[in-house]
Amino acid sequence: MTLNNSNPGFNFTPSYQTPGLPWVSSGALTTSTTRLDFPFVSRSIVVANNSAVGTLMRVGFTYEGINGTTPGKRYFLLDGKQSITLDIRVKEIYLQGDSGAVNYALCANLTAIQSRMMAPLSGSGVASTGSMNWNGV
Repeated sequence: MTLNNSNPGFNFTPSYQTPGLPWVSSGALTTSTTRLDFPFVSRSIVVANNSAVGTLMRVGFTYEGINGTTPGKRYFLLDGKQSITLDIRVKEIYLQGDSGAVNYALCANLTAIQSRMMAPLSGSGVASTGSMNWNGV
C-alpha cells in the first residue's frame, strides 16, 4: 500500500519551529543585481558584508525593490564588517553592491516547505485580479 502524504504548506507552523537545513552562499557582488533562489522557504537568514567599513551592500526581496524602481527605496544597506539576522519567510533574496564590489556571505535556515508553495513577492500592491501582493518589497 502506498502512502500519499501531503507536503507542508506555506503556513505550516511546525516547519518554522524546528531547526532548519543550512543553505550557504558567499562571493563577490558588483553593482549588478544578484538573485539567490532557495530550494525551500526560509526560516531565517544571516547576511554578512565582509568588505571594508564604508563599503555598502544592498539587501532586498524583489528586483524592482533593490533597484529602486518601485516608489521609494525597498532595500536596506549593510555596511562593511556588519551582519544581520532576518527572521523572515522568503524563497529568494537579492544582493547588490551599492557603489562597487562587495564580498558577502549568507547562511539561510530553510524549512521543509518547498519554495513553489510560496507566492512571489511583488511591490505593486493588490492586483486588479485580487491576488495578494506585498507592499514594501
